[in-house]
Amino acid sequence: MIKMTPDFEILFHHMESSGFSLYFVGGCVRDILLGKEPHDYDFCTDAKPEEIKECFKDYPCILTGEKYGTITVRINENNYEITTFRIDGTYEDGRHPKNVFFTDSLYLDLARRDFTMNAMAYHPTQGLVDPFHGKEDLKKKEIRAVGSPYERFQEDPLRILRALRFACTMDYQIEQTTQDAMLKIAPSLYRIAHERIYTEFVKLLNGVNPGTLLKTYPVMKYVIRVWYQINKGFTYLDREQTGDLDVKLVALFFELPTKEVSTILKSLRFDRKTMDHVTQIHVYLHNHSLSDSETKIRHGLSILGPELFRKYLYAYYAVKNRSVKHVEEILDRILKRGDCYNRSMLAITGNDLLNAGIDSGKIIGMILDQLLNHVMEYPEENTKDKLIEYVREKRMC
Repeated sequence: MIKMTPDFEILFHHMESSGFSLYFVGGCVRDILLGKEPHDYDFCTDAKPEEIKECFKDYPCILTGEKYGTITVRINENNYEITTFRIDGTYEDGRHPKNVFFTDSLYLDLARRDFTMNAMAYHPTQGLVDPFHGKEDLKKKEIRAVGSPYERFQEDPLRILRALRFACTMDYQIEQTTQDAMLKIAPSLYRIAHERIYTEFVKLLNGVNPGTLLKTYPVMKYVIRVWYQINKGFTYLDREQTGDLDVKLVALFFELPTKEVSTILKSLRFDRKTMDHVTQIHVYLHNHSLSDSETKIRHGLSILGPELFRKYLYAYYAVKNRSVKHVEEILDRILKRGDCYNRSMLAITGNDLLNAGIDSGKIIGMILDQLLNHVMEYPEENTKDKLIEYVREKRMC
């Protein structure tokens, strides 16, 4: 099922020649069953951390996860995590168990995992190990917690968002008892670090109809206090077609005041660039209607720039459900022609104005702004001679 690469051959040889077992485990097994190329490969073993290090004493080993039984082995510039079979103790911080207990049982190790589709292991000669019927759930396109869903979500409430993320990105349904447990434990999400919520939330937004899912399972209300103010934003989010994160966020939070949107993004630890882009588009979308006037489009470019103006168009479609194709075609023509929409594109500079007899100081900037407005309305006027003539005609000097 999983093709054995030279790296994998080395891993299995070193472990099994020393008398230990080794299995592919988790997401890589799931992805292979779905016909996808895994992003990375994780392994589990009955060897203890000290024994893993001994097996790979001739290779670089990263020990940052040793406390939880994980040794990262580096082979041919690639990192592979090998984790000892374990049973988790009490989850006191909603993320890490207070302690872990190593075990020789692969079954017990798989039993502690979140969802059945992630609780499978594979051995190149023994084949698939699937005690919780994850393969069957993949065929049914169903997300189901391993064992007691209440226990799984109590251990780490972030698994609630992981369930939604998997359901959304894979277009799967969530099994009923798993749903019930999610909604019951959801208030505990308030104690989860927002950095972790950010990761799952962003992945979820890239799924299939994320707005419908977020409306059906309103668990984010325990993270974002004004979530109840979002009504049509879920519809707008599902209508968004570009897959652009900035546009998705503008659509989802369109009904909220811009200041509130900024507060939400900051609390969820979005980066400054995303925050700036989303708030700029949000403000412009609320204050400007769609226009096919070239002059207005150039003015829009002067405020947002080409990248954000295009995103504004996509957000406008999501929110207003009106085609923006015609306006985007005009935008493309304006950009292709090189029409002026900011000071740096003017055919005249401050030095040119000084040479024409304009006093230095704030008046230079004011004149350049007036010239910019002029050429945004009359782009053919953007030549040095015509602009100096315009300055003289208007008695600016």
